[in-house]
Amino acid sequence: PEQVIVTTSIRAGVNLAVRALDLGGSTALVEEPGYFGSKEVLRANGVRLAPTPVDEDGIDVEAGLALAPDARLAVVTPACQFPTCARLSAERRRALLTWARDAGGWVFEEDYDWESDPSGGAAPLATAAPDRTIYFNSFSRMLFPALRIAYLVAPEALIDRVAVARGALDGHSNVPNQMVLADFINSCPLDHHMRRCRAAYAERRAVLADILAREASEWLHPFDRPAGLHLVCDLLRGDEAGFTALCADRGVAVQPMARFRELAEGPPRVMLGFSGYTPPALIAAGRKLASALADQAASPARMG
Repeated sequence: PEQVIVTTSIRAGVNLAVRALDLGGSTALVEEPGYFGSKEVLRANGVRLAPTPVDEDGIDVEAGLALAPDARLAVVTPACQFPTCARLSAERRRALLTWARDAGGWVFEEDYDWESDPSGGAAPLATAAPDRTIYFNSFSRMLFPALRIAYLVAPEALIDRVAVARGALDGHSNVPNQMVLADFINSCPLDHHMRRCRAAYAERRAVLADILAREASEWLHPFDRPAGLHLVCDLLRGDEAGFTALCADRGVAVQPMARFRELAEGPPRVMLGFSGYTPPALIAAGRKLASALADQAASPARMG
């Protein structure tokens, strides 16, 4: 229990760990594309970013180290890479942890989305390399963001350093909220809640995939990934900015993959969320999307 440090968010935990390890001025391997929140925290602490390509096996560790052989840190989402939802392969897991042990590097493991995967996924990296990995998670997605409760699990050798840095930042997190959450966990409603969520996510994912297959197959090809709370799709026609604007005109929210890239280059892709919408709402959005695409097909000059 003493290895668990409560924070308000994963971002706050990353900030705390970077300060405790004195990583300012070092270089970090970051996933490309990847979560912008952690990158903002790293930049604010003077950490240089080495955008490392992600494919169907997760972060390409070898490519990252070729770009930044002096890296001291790797920030990864191995269970469900954000935003592609790829799972880090066994070979890449070994390569990452071997680098951390041999080079004295640190792995920041953000396990933000474990609850959405019905298969349970692989064990966290922190179980295989507890001395070189700092594990981060949050209750924001599984409960609600306004709760502001997240946590990190520090290696035993770092407990004192992290605790001192935590105290220097703001002392501690909201205690009453932690007490209520502890009661919620200990009395078992959290387990029931997570089972309901997994069933709802699976249904909503299937509804969205069916909509795209029926209404947008000439435009979008979704990745076949078991986890995540959104679908990433290859954009088969047009460009990300034009497609996003076209959808926004009809009240359909789509995220361009450019939002998550450090580099300008990359295949045209978009992200469609489903977790916060009931099946009827998704079906209604599908009709709007189909109408927008039909109009676009009739007037192709409107989008590149």
